[in-house]
Amino acid sequence: MTTKRLFITFSAGAVLGLVAVITFTVLSGLDYRSQESQGLRPGYAPEWIVAGTYAGLGLMAVAIVALAVLGCVAFAKQRHRRRTGDQSSVSRP
Repeated sequence: MTTKRLFITFSAGAVLGLVAVITFTVLSGLDYRSQESQGLRPGYAPEWIVAGTYAGLGLMAVAIVALAVLGCVAFAKQRHRRRTGDQSSVSRP
């Protein structure tokens, strides 16, 4: 898989994780508000909301770490090419 495809894949994973975290945070707030409007004392968020939030955070964290590693690898490859004068993998339009 090329570096560009990996970059796009991990970026999409990070965005998907962020969207999941935002969605479950909003759902938690809506649940809190509905309990409050019923006159109940709001408690902890339901397990499925907590699990979804953790899954989104995990996905986002893994994707960000993978992007950082990918950036370091791409930088090292480019630096190596410049030092050795290797033109075999020059990007084509």
